[in-house]
Amino acid sequence: WWRFDDRNSSGGVVDLAGLYNGTLNGDALINSTGYWGNASHFSGLGYINFGPNITLPNGTASVWVNFNALGTEGYIMSKVISGDGAGEWRLYKNASNSIVFLIEELGAGQGQVVSNNPIQANTWYHIVVVWNTTMEMYINGTKQTSTATVNAGMDITNMTLNIGNNNALSNG
Repeated sequence: WWRFDDRNSSGGVVDLAGLYNGTLNGDALINSTGYWGNASHFSGLGYINFGPNITLPNGTASVWVNFNALGTEGYIMSKVISGDGAGEWRLYKNASNSIVFLIEELGAGQGQVVSNNPIQANTWYHIVVVWNTTMEMYINGTKQTSTATVNAGMDITNMTLNIGNNNALSNG
């Protein structure tokens, strides 16, 4: 697991289990302004790349986020193959400022969960997403009403897992 508040001697983001260290790219940085101390910061041009080897057919992701700009998409995590219907796993803020968790797998369909309410700028949110055959989202401990069924997980093997950006975009 990653705390996103520590780097190794080469500047990489440390996986505390030592299996999947990440690489800071662009203007992504780690400093002391996080909710619980240090945190990673992303402007849309920077991100952390964890490579293609992370596959989770089911699991849980837990993040703290604080967006300073609203009205545009802002990616939290993604593992996406470019092209509509090609396969994706992503957690992001959409242009309407709702948090969206989406999984799509070739031939397996798509599941999507959307937050009950839009988020506010400059406010910390704890977001947890859970996926197995059902997708769920919790924001600040409250289960969101939207749920979905999906036949796949984060098992897209040929694309990188990025934190802070959509890996299918030219800057990610």
